[in-house]
Amino acid sequence: MEYAQTARISDLAAFHAFDGEPDLSAAMRQLAESGVTLALPVVREVPGRSYIAFHEWTPGCDMAPNRFGIMEPAGTDEIPLVRFDLVLLPLVSWDRQGGRLGMGESYYDRAFQPFAQSPRPVRMGVAYENQRVEHIPLDPWDIRLHAMVTEKGWFTCPR
Repeated sequence: MEYAQTARISDLAAFHAFDGEPDLSAAMRQLAESGVTLALPVVREVPGRSYIAFHEWTPGCDMAPNRFGIMEPAGTDEIPLVRFDLVLLPLVSWDRQGGRLGMGESYYDRAFQPFAQSPRPVRMGVAYENQRVEHIPLDPWDIRLHAMVTEKGWFTCPR
């Protein structure tokens, strides 16, 4: 299935670039101007295990750093995960089978566990080609990517 041709994107979750990640800000501004609703992850600090929720982002909205120093929307509404057509995920490393290695907190894996077998929202990794490895060993709770995009192009991961 070619995800890029299935439907017009109306709700998209992205990420604010941190520590060398690809900067999506110009594309996010263009998408917002074209009417796409955008959201960024916000770390929710709770006793036990923190988690991420996605809050609306608009160009010029108030932003504040979380405990990791990553900028998050401040004072905007949460958007439920079921609304998203596409989620752009940051990563440290990836493989062509859809394996993704993040920063080690499992925020994205926990957030998208209810959608692990679902084609929606489409989970697309955004990274550089030099972050690709041959194979990432996955645990049962790791969530695979549907697609990847790098400076060399886009491809759909096998399912």
